[in-house]
Amino acid sequence: MDDEFNAYAVETLSASDVLIMGRRTYALMAGYWPTAHGNDPVVKEKINGTPKLAFSRTLKRVDWQNSRLATGSVADEVTRLKRVPGDGLLWVGRSDLLQVGERGLDVRACYALTRRAPEGVGYFR
Repeated sequence: MDDEFNAYAVETLSASDVLIMGRRTYALMAGYWPTAHGNDPVVKEKINGTPKLAFSRTLKRVDWQNSRLATGSVADEVTRLKRVPGDGLLWVGRSDLLQVGERGLDVRACYALTRRAPEGVGYFR
């Protein structure tokens, strides 16, 4: 990752109190970030240190540092989290988890941390 992306990632992660993700994103990130090498150590520290909320109908537990498995609906969990004072929530991964219109959530800002994967990596195999 380049310096510009790392600076944006640190800024965005610093403004986030909770990372929210679905099962696939959680599995990918939990399998990578705890032992990541070759990345900005500040980004790694922020991602691993920030509380995480994972939504899944199939996972029975989550083991990644500072992670919690959601027990309520997306709307209920996000409404509860928004009542807690702090900087904000960061949705990570696919947008189908959010579906703002259907869930009636008041979302004032949406940040995306994206980076094109090289051909042959991840979903691009």
